[in-house]
Amino acid sequence: MDTDHIFMRLDRTTRITYYSMLQEINSMRHCLLFTAMIRHSFVPTSFRFGIIQPIPKSKHGDLSKIDMYRGITLTPITSKLFESVMLSIYRKDLKSDHLQFGFKRDNSCSHALFSLSGSVRYYNKRGSKVYCAFLDASKAFDKVLTYGLITKLINMHSFVFWYLGIAHCIVP
Repeated sequence: MDTDHIFMRLDRTTRITYYSMLQEINSMRHCLLFTAMIRHSFVPTSFRFGIIQPIPKSKHGDLSKIDMYRGITLTPITSKLFESVMLSIYRKDLKSDHLQFGFKRDNSCSHALFSLSGSVRYYNKRGSKVYCAFLDASKAFDKVLTYGLITKLINMHSFVFWYLGIAHCIVP
């Protein structure tokens, strides 16, 4: 008889108690692990490994073309939990420009459009000409020189040393 079958024969209260105990143990383990990682500025190698899974952008396009896919990176759940803990600790210290709209919580294209149209209206009312330049950066991350970016971040004394040695593989 296997352990799963035995476990399922236990009464409901015993199973719930067991799960609660496991959650508490895992919580303590994560707390100890994350505290040690922060104190020693060390991140396990497994946290720096991700699997890139290509996902079709549309069901209706030609799936034989590479530009019909975008990649998502699958990372270990413990590393995601650590990132969430780090974000909760350092969120108040993370600042961005008020004119940045992308990759920010509670911001969208409509915020950016509202800001742009308000600025154009303001200067037009005062008789000024407004010149605009637009940059389509939709594929910018596909073209980033990763090592150059990491070098710049190191020179800025950021936390990037935790992410040195990042590895990935692509799964078809």
